[in-house]
Amino acid sequence: MSIFKRFGVITSLVLIAVGIVCFAFRQQVASVLAVAVGIVILVVGAYDIIASLIMWKKGGQLFNLIAGIVMACAGGYLMLNSSVTVYITGVLIGVAAFIAGIDRFRAAFLLIREHTNGGYAIISGAVQVLFGIGMCLIPAKGIHMLVMLAGIYMLVSGVMMLLSAVKFKDL
Repeated sequence: MSIFKRFGVITSLVLIAVGIVCFAFRQQVASVLAVAVGIVILVVGAYDIIASLIMWKKGGQLFNLIAGIVMACAGGYLMLNSSVTVYITGVLIGVAAFIAGIDRFRAAFLLIREHTNGGYAIISGAVQVLFGIGMCLIPAKGIHMLVMLAGIYMLVSGVMMLLSAVKFKDL
């Protein structure tokens, strides 16, 4: 078996395994990702604190020190309260989708003003606005649904990649 075929088989098996985990344990996966976000924010805050203290003698980095302390505290809080992180992430995704949908409506009306078909932009805007509203109304369930959909995507991609790797001859 060639190195490319072996890589394809291993990658596809990893995708299938991660896809199954995301699909079957979406709430736990969302919580683990939320803790990871908290850890990243905590580490960035700690780095800012350390960098500010090291540079303190060269010109006072008070703002960076305060920002680092706030980020470290926020990261610690988010890390210890994963449900809050999932909720906030869902709301942020919802707001971003809602704003993107409004922008699609704006683009559609500009197209219509130029006597061009803006129908697809209107449909896209409506889908994005509805998705955004749904994510803002039930953010935790929305995040769990996104994790499940990512799991389905990885599962299908892994199966297709595995079939391709098995079917094709060695390169």
